[in-house]
Amino acid sequence: MNPQDAHSAYIRGEVELVRIRDAEGRIAAEGALPYPPGVLCVVPGEVWGGAVQRYFLALEEGVNLLPGFSPELQGVYSETDADGMKRLYGYVLK
Repeated sequence: MNPQDAHSAYIRGEVELVRIRDAEGRIAAEGALPYPPGVLCVVPGEVWGGAVQRYFLALEEGVNLLPGFSPELQGVYSETDADGMKRLYGYVLK
């Protein structure tokens, strides 16, 4: 899917928020950008999976091991679960 169509679906609310660990094979509704380095790892319309998904799962693990050194994330959201662990989420198309 091209980025414009994915963004339009996002604007229309045709998305759902899922854990990054569960996003494999799903189409990203937003770009995912960690800072540093400040480069989009996933663009809207791209399928989540592979090295990019593993990268964000490694970031999730790092956030929990070293909470004071969390990267700034755009297009990926951190929520605290009942156990006090941070989990990363992203919007994907329905």
